[in-house]
Amino acid sequence: MKESGIVFAVPTYFFVVAMFLTVGTALARHLAGTLGPVPDPPPIETEPTRAIGLFLLLHAFSSGTTALTGVEAISNGIPAFKEPRSRNAGITLVWMSGILGTLFLGISYLAGTIGAVPSEHETVISQLARRPSADEGRSTSR
Repeated sequence: MKESGIVFAVPTYFFVVAMFLTVGTALARHLAGTLGPVPDPPPIETEPTRAIGLFLLLHAFSSGTTALTGVEAISNGIPAFKEPRSRNAGITLVWMSGILGTLFLGISYLAGTIGAVPSEHETVISQLARRPSADEGRSTSR
């Protein structure tokens, strides 16, 4: 179990660092007033309301279960933690929850600020990463 944890740690740490750099840079630019709107946001797809409601419910359920697999992995991996195992696993869960909450709130706030639109063609995080400066955003919207 420890060997597989080491193998998965590298891409996980890379992802977390990249996300914090993206959100941190965007927040700094927002506070400095240089964060512009998303150029050419993807069009909002319109489908029958019932289908969208059911899809969103199922999508939220699948996202929630995906997040829970991280909790389950920590719970199942308690024997791999150093002593005191339960305390260290608890600290890991708190860190995981903090990272998840911070990134979720930061991305949600910034998505509203830049006018990002959820789309099957481009993710909100991709739209956040390709945002222009405020001056560029103003010049393209004229």
